Amino acid sequence: MAAWRDPTTGAQGTRAFGWALAAYVLVATSLSISEGHDEPVADVLVFVAVAAVGLGLRSARRGGEPWPFAQALAWSVALASVICAGVLAPGVYLESRTPLLPFFAMNAFAAVIIGSYGVDLLAAARPPAWLGWARPAALLALGLGLAAWALSACPAPRIDVWALDQQAADALLHGRRVYGRGALAALDTYDLKRVIDTYDYPPLTLLLSTAAFALTHDTRWAQVAAFVAGAALLRVFTLSATGSRPLADLLMASALFHPTAMFVLQQAWGEPLAVPLLGAFALAIRAGRTRWAAVALGLLCALKQHLLLYLPALALLPGVGPGGAAVAMGVVVATYAPFVWVAPRGVWESLMLHHLQNPFRPDSLSLPAMLSDAGIFLPSWLGFAATAASLAVLKGMPRAFGPLLLAASLQFLLFYVLGRQAFCNYYYLLGPTWLFAAAALVRPAAPAAEVL
Repeated sequence: MAAWRDPTTGAQGTRAFGWALAAYVLVATSLSISEGHDEPVADVLVFVAVAAVGLGLRSARRGGEPWPFAQALAWSVALASVICAGVLAPGVYLESRTPLLPFFAMNAFAAVIIGSYGVDLLAAARPPAWLGWARPAALLALGLGLAAWALSACPAPRIDVWALDQQAADALLHGRRVYGRGALAALDTYDLKRVIDTYDYPPLTLLLSTAAFALTHDTRWAQVAAFVAGAALLRVFTLSATGSRPLADLLMASALFHPTAMFVLQQAWGEPLAVPLLGAFALAIRAGRTRWAAVALGLLCALKQHLLLYLPALALLPGVGPGGAAVAMGVVVATYAPFVWVAPRGVWESLMLHHLQNPFRPDSLSLPAMLSDAGIFLPSWLGFAATAASLAVLKGMPRAFGPLLLAASLQFLLFYVLGRQAFCNYYYLLGPTWLFAAAALVRPAAPAAEVL
């Protein structure tokens, strides 16, 4: 069976590319079913995604065997994503009088645009020049429109994350303390009993949220801007790496119309902030700007504590290495330093003790949660141990962006699947991670355009 080859560039799909997209589909489907909570079918899909990533790593190590119908797979993933996004409930805290017609109309228009790429694939021909810029521009506009609609349809989500974000941004703007016990207060929306009295996100997330709050009085606009920018950077990177405009557009569309993207934005979760930084890192590596790549990697790792899991794999890229890892860690430290200087104990209480003392969540999308339903309780250290052990896959892995990013996704996936708590927002970030990895795992048209 012949592998797909882009008729306009000669770029060829590989099995690792296919497995990366398979992992994206499995986890996106799991989140669509469960919204990131414990549910039998969703649990199984996530477990299968672990196997898909493992098979992708095995293929990447072998040098990238051809993957049949890879371009058709990318088109199918993008089309399925927008259809699924259009039929799912667009959130859980919508205003009762919110008109749903704009939501369905924008998703339907996006589905038509993505569907038009199928005609191009069947014809195996380059589309008219005006379509080359009109379609991706329209997809970006629709993604932004949907995000704006999601926020307007839910101006005040009843979730502790948003309440704490808003309070923290207001406190920072008015010179009040943000970190430390008692600085803030919001009712835990999980059990409606515990009061969360601290802000548990790192300073970089706080600064980005505060900038959005200062301009719009809603911290979530930072996530919206990052969501659209991240998808655009994914397209730029894919086009640079593969030379294929259709593939670049389709991967971007998969990011813009991820089935739970509007839910994540609506809930004020911070993971979308990481996507443009991952894109900046990918483009800097592609351009050979390794010091800028190290800075982008540091900013990426500074957004949330566990995003440091990107570092072990991506630091192995040629030109990054120990020196780049040191720069990245220096950037992380620099984002923390002013706040540690002002309130060292507060930062420790908020960013370390709070997470260490968080209780086990039996409703999370994980193996420990699933087994707890049967009265079986796994030790809390299991996720950390499995994540550390999975670093062994880096041995012998090609020192290239695609395979190493796919390896990093395995560390994240095991950390979530075997951890104490992991929900929709945690798994959501794996979607763009796999899309960037997939773009880097396509064989280019010629050695001069070699994928990093």
